[in-house]
Amino acid sequence: MERVTIPLSVGASPGQKTTAVIVSLASLVLLTVAAWIFFGPAAAAADDLPHEFGQLHVLVQGAFCLVAAVLTGMLAILLLRAFRSAARLTGTVLEVRGALETRRADLATAPVRLDSRAAGPAGDSAAPTGWRIPLLIAGADPDRPVTLRLRDLAGTLLPSPELHALAAAVESGTRQEAHAASAAEAAALLRRLADDPLARML
Repeated sequence: MERVTIPLSVGASPGQKTTAVIVSLASLVLLTVAAWIFFGPAAAAADDLPHEFGQLHVLVQGAFCLVAAVLTGMLAILLLRAFRSAARLTGTVLEVRGALETRRADLATAPVRLDSRAAGPAGDSAAPTGWRIPLLIAGADPDRPVTLRLRDLAGTLLPSPELHALAAAVESGTRQEAHAASAAEAAALLRRLADDPLARML
């Protein structure tokens, strides 16, 4: 198969990236204001408080530092996910880039299967909404598979040409008999998702 690179529509849209930046900046402003309250000139008055209240103030400062560290980490992951998450198909090699790492698998030879997980109000939360996110899972290592969401971050199924390209990559090679059936089933399901309007609505 010719090694043509096809970007897959799984990353954040410009609007989602803008939202991630605005939320992060607003959160950092609030953290800065809170830090000034807890550690600025007003905090110096705590030195004049009775010993018990002084200890309470120190505990509150410690709790704020912990919350600030957790929130900063969450904001970093949000920004990394918004600006790094992407996927592409180069020939038969699927490359999925996440917030912290990039994984690759050759769909022509690797074990391939389709699975799904329940989608929540924000797309990935635990609370089910009645629809599911289909996943293409490839790779021989069950602990480090290459997992491709077949819906974008807004919940829209990948365009039909991209699903057909994934199916063609899966069908283009040969693999061990133990994995051949699941790969053939995955390719058939990919084509069904691409062509069947009802399947695209699930």
